[in-house]
Amino acid sequence: MSIYKKIKLQDKFVLFLMCLVFVSCEKLIETEPVGVISTDKAYDNEKNIEASVNGIYYKLQQTGSLYNGNFYSIYAALSDEAKVLTPAVNSIEFSTNQISVANMAVSNLWNNAYDVIYQCNSLIENVTPKTDLNTVKKNQFIGEAKFLRAYSYFMLAQYFGDVPLALSSDYRANNTLSRSPVTEINDFITEELEEAEVLLPDGFNIYGGVRTRITKQAAQALNARQYLYRENWNKAIEKSSLLIENNTFSLPENFDDVLKSNSPESIFELWFSSQSAGTYNYTAGLFVPNISLPNPATPGFLPSDKLVNAFETNPITFTPDKRKDAFIRFQSTPSPGYNYLFKYRDRTTNSDQPKFFRLAEQYLIRAEARAQLNLPGAADDIDVIRLRAGLPKTVAVTQSQLLDAVAQERFVELCFEGHRWPDLIRTGQADVVLGAYKPTTWQPTDKLLPIPATEIGRNSNLNPQNPGYQNQ
Repeated sequence: MSIYKKIKLQDKFVLFLMCLVFVSCEKLIETEPVGVISTDKAYDNEKNIEASVNGIYYKLQQTGSLYNGNFYSIYAALSDEAKVLTPAVNSIEFSTNQISVANMAVSNLWNNAYDVIYQCNSLIENVTPKTDLNTVKKNQFIGEAKFLRAYSYFMLAQYFGDVPLALSSDYRANNTLSRSPVTEINDFITEELEEAEVLLPDGFNIYGGVRTRITKQAAQALNARQYLYRENWNKAIEKSSLLIENNTFSLPENFDDVLKSNSPESIFELWFSSQSAGTYNYTAGLFVPNISLPNPATPGFLPSDKLVNAFETNPITFTPDKRKDAFIRFQSTPSPGYNYLFKYRDRTTNSDQPKFFRLAEQYLIRAEARAQLNLPGAADDIDVIRLRAGLPKTVAVTQSQLLDAVAQERFVELCFEGHRWPDLIRTGQADVVLGAYKPTTWQPTDKLLPIPATEIGRNSNLNPQNPGYQNQ
């Protein structure tokens, strides 16, 4: 599926219905059968609207989607944090940055984002004019949709640059949209998140304490990130400080507690479950060897030697960075062995919950923004992250040193969470870093992915193709 919804039923569309149930802190949503229902029925009462909202979350997690494997494996290969052992063509293209316009992993990102956007557009259009809903719930539903729409556009802009700005569920109009400048997309994201922050519930109590639904704090977190990316340093400091000063969130000393479901550090994590294949997270199976076997097969994706070596040793205690043992493990067979990623661990029940936003990132956002403005406190924020990892305080003093220190902490702390590639692009380091890391394949035009050929085939207004790619 894509932005171009070729729906032949006049006022009907497919909705993935998932009803919210508060079973425990480990389980939030149970699925109902997929159905085709009229728009009137989908939004005629609070229960059905809630099911429609859950359907948007389900789009992010379902089998074949982006966040149950691809984004944390194939997309990591774009940068210098992963190495690829699988012979799959899609993955090899990412590892060499020689990506075809027919690459399915690229299409998955595009399609997933626009599927989410389409469902958000439909919900916003139909729920906004309703006058018979509880105001708090109505605001929550619209706020969730606005956040998820903004997040989808944020992802599209980072990887494709200029993209169509589709703000209605009219597939006929969407079918002919041209690409909007990335500055316009970013302005829309900012406006959308500021509105969502007002509408969304404050904290997780309304969701039974679990951290798998969007709150005001998630909007603040994405706002802090996108303000950092846009070099609006003051706003990045403002939004990240709101989260750092919020007692709802804390930095656990034990990194097992960082990675567990509903971590006290999580601002939003995506719910996964062992209930059915539709809610499995297959990420761990791509990284962790099956150690129940005498000679487990080497995973298709491994952390790069550069990343493994980036974890420091405390020069005073001679103890390694605590994150290395938490995030990286060593498998001795077959000889000589190899390091593998242990950030996603559950290859048995497939229910790891990826952390879209967590508190450590907010400290590093504020540190970077403070350093850019030559404000005090940047080193203090860096030290919060380093001290938890068992490392001494940073020795960085100058602006350049502080920015390098932030980049180092982002590389190791946030590894395989989707940050490294956009960090290299937004800071202007991609050509230097990846030119050295991939000297035979990296080109300056590799900073954007190609618009999928199938999408240009449906809509020629998406031309011109991104630089460095040829339509097929």
